[in-house]
Amino acid sequence: MRYLKTFENLNYFSSGVNEIETFIKNNLAYILDEGFTYKVNFKFYGGRMNRKTKELLPLEYYIVKIDKIEQKGNNRRQLFFKWENIKDDFIPFLELLNENYTLDSYSPEDNSLVIDSGDTLVFTPSREWIGNRKRWYNIEELINDSIDDDDKFQFISFVITGEK
Repeated sequence: MRYLKTFENLNYFSSGVNEIETFIKNNLAYILDEGFTYKVNFKFYGGRMNRKTKELLPLEYYIVKIDKIEQKGNNRRQLFFKWENIKDDFIPFLELLNENYTLDSYSPEDNSLVIDSGDTLVFTPSREWIGNRKRWYNIEELINDSIDDDDKFQFISFVITGEK
């Protein structure tokens, strides 16, 4: 009997992952056809301190990561991609995501930042590569398309904490 609760929770967790995967497949079909992939992971922690109320809250969330993969034979590698190339498909996806799900941040910079782009390639004005920088965007920046079209992303990742 003590394991019955564990199996009930397993159904809840897997149905949440399946729901999010279906949402991604339905709303990002074009870029998935172009070699993008996604991964949804469920995480559960016994508690987290609410910054505003200072109370301990249980924490269940889904981490979603979307990236572009190139496969040659048995070798797979992650490709950088430009915001300009995906924004027409990704902006409507983010609008629907924001309407249907509660997003949270895991950015070390600011609680309002919810989208992690991995390492962004940084170039000089003459297009010489000078390094990488870690960048987090808030969802409004991406929805409003207020970032540089030439920004290259390693991946796009966000945290879903529940449905609205």
